[in-house]
Amino acid sequence: MSQFATLKQALSNWYHQDAFVNFSSHNEIWCDLRDSYAPDSRKRLAAEIRKLLERSDSEIVALWNASTDYRFAQNVQIRHFLAELAAYLEGGAERL
Repeated sequence: MSQFATLKQALSNWYHQDAFVNFSSHNEIWCDLRDSYAPDSRKRLAAEIRKLLERSDSEIVALWNASTDYRFAQNVQIRHFLAELAAYLEGGAERL
């Protein structure tokens, strides 16, 4: 199985080119993403994000860009975004 498979699948499913046609905000995307996964799957997704965050910025950007159509103004924002998403999935943070 591919490394970060759950994360890659989640990103491609929720951050596709029409994501903001289907959703009006990241908050809506995160709620839908969270509600689509059972608690154990959310834990696995958050764990994959945490594992990715141990990698270099270039590796994080490469995975993000290969998995999504959404782009940040600055690549450095991806690390922060993913850290916040992991915290949200773990129940430790409110939405964006």
